Amino acid sequence: MNNKIGKNFGLIERNDFKGEGYVIKYTLKINIAPSGTTYTNINGDQSKSAFGHVWVEFNGESIGWGTGDSKMAGGAENLTFHDSKGYDSTKVTSITLPLYADEVAGNIKGFISEMKEGNYKHFPNNYNLLTNNCIDFVNHILSLSEIGENNPDYMLELFGGTPNEIIERIQEHIDEQESVETPLVIALSGDGIFTLPDDDTIYFDHNTDGVNESTGWITNSSAFLILDKNKNGIIDNGNEMFGNNTLLESGEYARQGFDALSNYDGNGDGKIDSQDEMWSFLSLWHDKNVNGKTDIDELIKIEQSEIKSIDFNYQENGMTDESGNKFLLTSSVLWDNGNYTEISDILFNTHLNGQSKNLTIDEGTLWL
Repeated sequence: MNNKIGKNFGLIERNDFKGEGYVIKYTLKINIAPSGTTYTNINGDQSKSAFGHVWVEFNGESIGWGTGDSKMAGGAENLTFHDSKGYDSTKVTSITLPLYADEVAGNIKGFISEMKEGNYKHFPNNYNLLTNNCIDFVNHILSLSEIGENNPDYMLELFGGTPNEIIERIQEHIDEQESVETPLVIALSGDGIFTLPDDDTIYFDHNTDGVNESTGWITNSSAFLILDKNKNGIIDNGNEMFGNNTLLESGEYARQGFDALSNYDGNGDGKIDSQDEMWSFLSLWHDKNVNGKTDIDELIKIEQSEIKSIDFNYQENGMTDESGNKFLLTSSVLWDNGNYTEISDILFNTHLNGQSKNLTIDEGTLWL
């Protein structure tokens, strides 16, 4: 039996915003009932859900998407308000996400209010098990948080095409919601940045916990901007990149890559270049063989790279590429020849299944 069925995982906060003085104003609870869960309707009649169901609780209300509480097709009747009472609570898996500000909560309130009034300009108005089901509805609500990845109310969409699949992958969802891996990547040519999927082929310790997790990555047409803090010639973990795993001199972690890099803008001119003291310490990691390990000749001092400056004046991007990695923030790099290329803070998909641990033994380092 799946031990995640019927488990309430409680409040899931992003690690990079814990302890920062944020006050929770609202919560969004996501509930997942697996296939076969008993449902008792408003008249007391019972049935078993063949597909299962996913819905939310927000602002004191249970809200879902199905054939409607009255089981009539079309329009506002597709909204359901009895799910939290109707589904067998012993089988329902749930997580709760915090909302600290009014903007995302306002987006959700507005969307639900419009649907109740029959206004479906942002969402199809007919339930369809294959193309417009309860998962699509909940994911649309979660997508309303996409006002910039570095906002504390950002919520990842659910992983899986059925309620059972979502429950099976719920721990993965929680891990990614809590830990956001956002290193800065520089395109080495004008063709842009291309990434690789998280498919258990590349492992890296983004969050400095000693565990090399499976991760999305970049192709060898781009490079990571890095600072080899311990000067061992190896990029050991995300703290030596520029992202939300970068530990600042203040003892706090950076919000995102440009925040991490801007701490080295010694003259405060909005860019980093040879006029800044830290310029000579920066390097590019060009992972030529795309294996997630620092090999010989892959580290290039930025002074030898032909990069002239890196601009901090980023724009929110939000594009998810074909490999499923999300480009959060984007700015530009000026090269000695006068050309510009892209620098982006990228949210890589990661997971801990098939994780690799770096163990030190007498014979050296063993990769498991």
